[in-house]
Amino acid sequence: PAGMYRQECGFMHWPDFNSDLFEEVKEEAMDAQVEFEHQIVGSDISPKNLASARANIKSARLHKDIRVFVSPMAALQPPPGKPGVILINPPYGERIRLNDIIGLYKSIGDSLKREFAGYKAWVISSDQKALSFIGLRPSRKLPVFNGQLECRFELFDLYKGSKKDMYLNRDADTDTNEKDDFYKKPIAEKAKPS
Repeated sequence: PAGMYRQECGFMHWPDFNSDLFEEVKEEAMDAQVEFEHQIVGSDISPKNLASARANIKSARLHKDIRVFVSPMAALQPPPGKPGVILINPPYGERIRLNDIIGLYKSIGDSLKREFAGYKAWVISSDQKALSFIGLRPSRKLPVFNGQLECRFELFDLYKGSKKDMYLNRDADTDTNEKDDFYKKPIAEKAKPS
């Protein structure tokens, strides 16, 4: 659970804080933990940013589960294993000034298309124009705030070739008997809950 290593939290000083109830809830949460069996990998082009990230990761005692390294987006390769989820928070010209923000977003799109077929990529940005230069059609667009900045959090489904090919390949990977049975059922039967 979040903050499980903290010895003291601000709410512990509230007048109605119940330490017995807190210990009970904390024990339940600890008992419900399961081993984390996924990879979390992060990168940035700034060694300074990664030094801060490493300190936070170590402070949260997640250093065995999260790996970070210096790399530009264009040089990233997918880690071994099944495709997963990519989260990208590129500069959008507010805090960090770039000479070619459009070029950066094009490069992000090119890297995603070239290297990460099968993944889902979420990108957050306040620069709507730059987001459009990723060159992929988002399947979801969520309005969010990053501090005071109004942003979009966009989801891109990544695949090789065309979208039509993606659906054909996905259908081919499903159990053909189950799919054939579905298409043979009358429409009324398909709508019935099972």
